[in-house]
Amino acid sequence: MKIYLMTALLALVMPAQLLANTQQQADTTIKYHTNVVFQPNDSRFTADTTLTIPAEKLTHQAIALLLSKQQSVTEISGAQLASSNIESSPRVPPWNRITLNFKNTDQSNYKVRLKYSGAIDEEAGHGNYINAQGAHLSLDSAWHPFIADFATKMTGTLALTVPSNWRVYSPGQQERPTQNTVMIRNQMPAIDVVLFAQQSPQIITTEHVEVIYQGIEAKQAQHLADDATQCLTSLNATMRAENTLDHADLIILDRSGPSFARGPYISMSKSSLSSREADYQYICHELAHNWTPFADAMSHDYWMMESFAEYISAQQLKQRFGKEAYADAVKRWQNLAKGVEFVWRSDDPKRASHRVNYGLGPLLLKRLADRMGADNFEQLLAWYTAHEVTQTEQLLNKIGALTSKETQVWFTHQLAQKTP
Repeated sequence: MKIYLMTALLALVMPAQLLANTQQQADTTIKYHTNVVFQPNDSRFTADTTLTIPAEKLTHQAIALLLSKQQSVTEISGAQLASSNIESSPRVPPWNRITLNFKNTDQSNYKVRLKYSGAIDEEAGHGNYINAQGAHLSLDSAWHPFIADFATKMTGTLALTVPSNWRVYSPGQQERPTQNTVMIRNQMPAIDVVLFAQQSPQIITTEHVEVIYQGIEAKQAQHLADDATQCLTSLNATMRAENTLDHADLIILDRSGPSFARGPYISMSKSSLSSREADYQYICHELAHNWTPFADAMSHDYWMMESFAEYISAQQLKQRFGKEAYADAVKRWQNLAKGVEFVWRSDDPKRASHRVNYGLGPLLLKRLADRMGADNFEQLLAWYTAHEVTQTEQLLNKIGALTSKETQVWFTHQLAQKTP
């Protein structure tokens, strides 16, 4: 199973939506209401989810979901459902593709209920698990159904039945009606549903950051909390005020797999930690995703989200640790970029690689900033973080509007050419 799942999926990150747009999107976002009962001693769970799908999200009255083959579906039902089909996903073979076909009606929303149960493949190498001590569930576990295009966002409610000594972390507002139940209401649109739970976790708390950690010393956890607080404060001061982060939960786990962020929820592997400077940029990168628009995770436009976050985090690194630390970051980009074919071409739909997203991509943004000048690039960055920029053509057109057609054509060529 492990060989099929792209490790990069774990690094998918999702920024919080602009508060001004939340209400506007409310009627057009898919909603979930999911009841989950954990059986930690058996490393299993059962789930009962109802999806409310706006009519405009359907294509020819159909929509497709993805769910791990580890989950056994016992019911797919709904008064508006005409038929359903479960088959192996051609994109990710360890997962199932569930196609839902709805009746032709004039209703604005369609509802479907799925019941399923199963385990988590802890051997897949992505850091997901359920055991007596807790649980970690990310996109790569495909434990909760999500839309098969890797781009359509959802909001909703989780109702969890958990051991009384589990503390649960997940994006959204949380209530604990009883010792064994947790309600999480998430109004931040995201393509997936993620959570972490731990029995009596180790925690370091600052004014704006909580660090939950495994496998590291308290002193290092305190450094991470202090650094996350400083970077969060700096980003809130320099990025769009309408989209500030009031707090962040930084979860450091003794697990495999890369990091990912969902607004204030950040999951990191302790194996990725190294020097104080590198860790600072690492944290800033994940925090920066609160402001980077989310592009289709499987498209050739995904490079923008990762490369802009990398560029922003490097600027924070320079501000905190100076030009030498920044120069070291640029050297890392250059080393990753060596021999990379290209960043983006309009006629090639292939998703960019790790070496593009974290190497050649931010390196080209640095070159662009040098060519445009500080003021113009600052305007470009402000525009990018204020709008749903999900296609590279949008970025190129804005570059032309701020500077010249010549610079737009130059950067288009930069993106398309091979790096020596």
